[in-house]
Amino acid sequence: MAKKKNVKDVAEEKIVKKTKKKKEELEEEVEEKVEEKEVLKEKEKQEEIDEEIEEVDDTEEDLDEDESEDDELEDEEESEEESKDGKKKEKKSKKQTKRDSYFTSVNKELKKVVWPSFGSVVKYSLCVIVFCIVLCLFFEAVNLLAAFIKGLFQ
Repeated sequence: MAKKKNVKDVAEEKIVKKTKKKKEELEEEVEEKVEEKEVLKEKEKQEEIDEEIEEVDDTEEDLDEDESEDDELEDEEESEEESKDGKKKEKKSKKQTKRDSYFTSVNKELKKVVWPSFGSVVKYSLCVIVFCIVLCLFFEAVNLLAAFIKGLFQ
């Protein structure tokens, strides 16, 4: 004969099923969050790699510029040896190439600069002015306090 289930046993089974469902749902949520974190970490790593690549590209450009300057200097030195009469002209061109390469590198760096907006300049200027006023008031208060204490002992 099969045993009849008690009301308590049925209730316990329902509770067990509900807790199992909740546990599974929570586990799924945890897995989703872990996957999201992994994706975020991968994105951050990719951004770091991209930044490093940009830095390497910048250094390669600088090295290429240095190499081209060295090549230009070597070519100019060879031409100096070939003709003594053209020394003055070559020195001028040598100075000109140095000057040109300097200004091109300065121009590249200035293009990388992120200039502040007018609103942020005004905002930070006001912060500096307010901070200076607060410091002036503080030091004036300290000065008055010191004069008051000195006056007590005289």
